[in-house]
Parts: sequence; structure tokens; C-alpha cells
Amino acid sequence: MDLLGEEIEMATLQDVSNPAPDRQVQEEEVRAALKETLLELSNEERLLIRLRFEDQQPVREVARVLGWSSEFTARRRLKAVLKKLRGGLETRGIRGPVS
Repeated sequence: MDLLGEEIEMATLQDVSNPAPDRQVQEEEVRAALKETLLELSNEERLLIRLRFEDQQPVREVARVLGWSSEFTARRRLKAVLKKLRGGLETRGIRGPVS
């Protein structure tokens, strides 16, 4: 019974700790496609992605670590790498945001 005294039908409850099988399959496909696409990048491009997104470094710090003269250079290269990643994912059938 819920707080209002009505019965809760167990079938209507979702177990958020255990995603639906089709969602798990989709997530695995996206992970595999991303891994393959990342392997196509140069070492410098992978480092750029790692510093900015995995290590959450500010663009200015990314530019400094990679020895680039300006934050603008880092932003321009990041934009190009993200475009390359998007294209690689689309080639593998992954389009748009993954929900």
C-alpha cells in the first residue's frame, strides 16, 4: 500500500538500478562504436579529448599542456576532433544524442 492507502501495482514500478535490456544493448553498441572511433584518432587528438573531458581541464590548460600558443588553437582543434568523432560514430550507425 502507498501512503494514500491504495495498492501499488508492482508491474508499474521500474527498477532504475537495472536498465531495460534494449537500453543495455544500445549502450554497449555506443561504447563499442566510440572505442573504435577513438582508436582512429591520433595520439594528440586522444590526449586532447582526455584532458578536456575525462580530466575536465579548462581549455587554457589543455593548450598549455599540448604546447599550443593559444586557447583559440585548442578550441579550434577540439571542434575539429569532435566533428571527426561525430562522423566516425555516424559511420557506425550512431546518430544524434543517445538517450
